[in-house]
Amino acid sequence: MSGTADPERMGLELEAIQQRLRRVESQSMSLEADLQETRRALSTLESLTADQDALVPIGGGLHVRARLHGDAPIVVPIGAGYASDQDLDAAKATLQERLEATTRFLQETEAEADRLAQQGQALMARLRPSS
Repeated sequence: MSGTADPERMGLELEAIQQRLRRVESQSMSLEADLQETRRALSTLESLTADQDALVPIGGGLHVRARLHGDAPIVVPIGAGYASDQDLDAAKATLQERLEATTRFLQETEAEADRLAQQGQALMARLRPSS
């Protein structure tokens, strides 16, 4: 961008940056929610014991009382609507990998948000009339 850029074009560029920043911030919030859910699931898996009673949510605020068996397979979503039966250790490992990948992606997303915010601030400074 040149030092004598058209203010109208710079204004449009600023608007585009602000829109992108809002999308990135929304994505970041979604990733943070995913991280919390994954951490809760991992914590729950780590606290499971053999032959334990539990309340299993079935939707609409309803729960079913059930007895969990320590050797029962855990159904783990693997993407595109598919799931895999895994033993407890494999399910924990899958969730740990998901947690690490989501954390990395969140860090990248936050870095992108910072970069966009800095670009927007620099552009706004250029648009301000000098006194």
